[in-house]
Amino acid sequence: MFSEQEIKGELEQRGYTFLDIIRLKRSGGAPMPLVVVILPKIEKSQQVFNKHELLGSAIRVEVRKNSRLIGQCHRCQRYGHAQSYCTAPPKCLKCASDHMTHL
Repeated sequence: MFSEQEIKGELEQRGYTFLDIIRLKRSGGAPMPLVVVILPKIEKSQQVFNKHELLGSAIRVEVRKNSRLIGQCHRCQRYGHAQSYCTAPPKCLKCASDHMTHL
């Protein structure tokens, strides 16, 4: 199982930009061999669907399905946890500054 840093380095080396990389965890906190990579909506990002290998291992790339299993925190805007459990600094959804989003 590769670390998020190793995946980040490999994606950067291949010329991909990404918004976030999140390792999914089991309910007990143990890491799973599943990683969510959030890519910007640009043409280069579409090429990732043609990839079947990363760091010498076979991979499967899928579009994120709308599911309540991977929620987005309304405090830090990262995925995989809820605002009520978040200890990260706030991040504005509109401008990405370090403050809560004011709608």
